[in-house]
Amino acid sequence: LSCENEESLIGNDFITNNPHSLTIYDVTNDLIASRSIPNINISGSGNNNMLGGYFDPVFGKTKAGFSWQIRPTSNILPPSLESISDIYISIPYIGHYGVQDLDSTQVSLNIELHELQESILGNINTLTKTDFNKSLITSTTKYLNEIQIENDSSLFISGLQAYTSFATSLFNALQVDSPDGIISEPDLALLQDNFLSQFNGLSLSVSEPNLNAANGAILYMNTGSDDAILGIEFQNGNNETDTIEFEMKKENLNIFNHFESKTNVNDSTILLQSMGGPYSVIDMAFLSNLKDSGYIGVNEAELIFHLAESTETFPKPDTLVLYEYFDCPQSNNLNPYPNNIVSYALWDSTNTNYKFNIVEHVQRVISEQKNPTYRLQISSPESNVHRVVLNKTNNPVELNLLLIKEENTQE
Repeated sequence: LSCENEESLIGNDFITNNPHSLTIYDVTNDLIASRSIPNINISGSGNNNMLGGYFDPVFGKTKAGFSWQIRPTSNILPPSLESISDIYISIPYIGHYGVQDLDSTQVSLNIELHELQESILGNINTLTKTDFNKSLITSTTKYLNEIQIENDSSLFISGLQAYTSFATSLFNALQVDSPDGIISEPDLALLQDNFLSQFNGLSLSVSEPNLNAANGAILYMNTGSDDAILGIEFQNGNNETDTIEFEMKKENLNIFNHFESKTNVNDSTILLQSMGGPYSVIDMAFLSNLKDSGYIGVNEAELIFHLAESTETFPKPDTLVLYEYFDCPQSNNLNPYPNNIVSYALWDSTNTNYKFNIVEHVQRVISEQKNPTYRLQISSPESNVHRVVLNKTNNPVELNLLLIKEENTQE
């Protein structure tokens, strides 16, 4: 083996005065240990909000819902509760997750809309929030194909003014007091702060679905869109129809529930699921012995995970992420931080695998005695609903190592 620039072979930070050679290190299957671990993360704030449920023969039943804040975008207010003619919500639908070739005419969701009775703010970074105190406003059944075509592809629920308690709560939260009484057109910033202090927000969920593999789906909803609104139509002082809109771009929290779970640890697969589902721990303890065997550098280190055949019916996650793993209660394993990321791997549909480049971290195992144990999970698990089953036996995990070894060092 030769190259034009030795630094490109062994890395810019690698210096040695001793003769060295490149060696292919043979990694046998028994040197890589893995185990799937049920996660306790069942809530999280993300870029997408999820609503629905699906059944999976490997992972069981899963459902998702979300809670969010709203705030008014103008200070033109309804003069009275009786002047309100309609209250509606519209949230853009941006896609769904379920088995491939899903028939959207067969997917029905019994959707429940609630008003929150507690603040969402203290729970944004909480990973174990199971639900909020809330009161039911209404429930409605929607088919997926209906959501895909109505109101420019949105979840649209109208007629909410009929629910007096909810309408009253909204109206009262818009009233800004002053020493001289209610302000008819308050400053917008003052109105928004006042509203957020009095109205906790809304929640969408689905009642426990009677699912099979063919009729379940979890919808991606975009509350961050300008088109995601709650609207109040009312008659103004000139007896004209007017509208005040509420944006949904404030805080939100996805909440996931797993029930009738079929997830189990076995010797043939590695299980990964978003939404608080399992992640896996990959242990390659043998890497800690490389330095003692005379290895001083890393030229290539590819960690490859192959797809198990049983997962072909579900779309694959685009990206997996590998973190350093710390096996102690005080660690950040429950919520890994970016500075613990080892590498990302993209789905390779041609080779049906995920390939990680872990050169830098294996080098740090050799030179800095870093722990060669890793947490493998789906990327951004709080904002997507993917799952995947990887192979351990028929097409096991691979680690391809091309190492640099001092020639005068004996094993």
